[in-house]
Amino acid sequence: IYELYTYLYKKLKMDYEEDIEERFSFKIGKKNIFANINYSLKQLLKNHNYKDKTIYLFYHTCIGGGNGSFINGLAHIRINPNEQQHKYLPHVHVYKKDYKKCVRINLNTFEQLKNDKYKFKEFFSNKEIHEIISILKEHKKELIGYYNGVQKGEQPKDFIIEYNKKEFEFK
Repeated sequence: IYELYTYLYKKLKMDYEEDIEERFSFKIGKKNIFANINYSLKQLLKNHNYKDKTIYLFYHTCIGGGNGSFINGLAHIRINPNEQQHKYLPHVHVYKKDYKKCVRINLNTFEQLKNDKYKFKEFFSNKEIHEIISILKEHKKELIGYYNGVQKGEQPKDFIIEYNKKEFEFK
């Protein structure tokens, strides 16, 4: 998808932009899909049972971005694309400070995945763990929808997480 987008920028004689992923979307059926640029175009179309010979692509001038939320004072919660090994196991990655060390939480059971290198209690207090799990439970539907969309190569819609009377955008 990245190659397609950069090709279009060159053909349109436009400068490359860092937010290239959010500038284009595909029209598949009645759905407007923002694709992950690191995903295969062929696989994206296959995932959505696209059988037409014409691909409709739209250029957007207003954009958002990202794939997670930094909840100030608590944690950074992320959903990664291309989770081939765990594609059908909706989960989030939770970081405290260091983006090399995380725990993964199953969004169906709210338990840590068994083969994680680190334990939740190594980074977070019991109170923080309780607050993180509460946030995940409150936004379970949105998080699972986001996870499923990202795994199909989409860029799902943002949503708001409220914590300590402040709003944090999950995008």
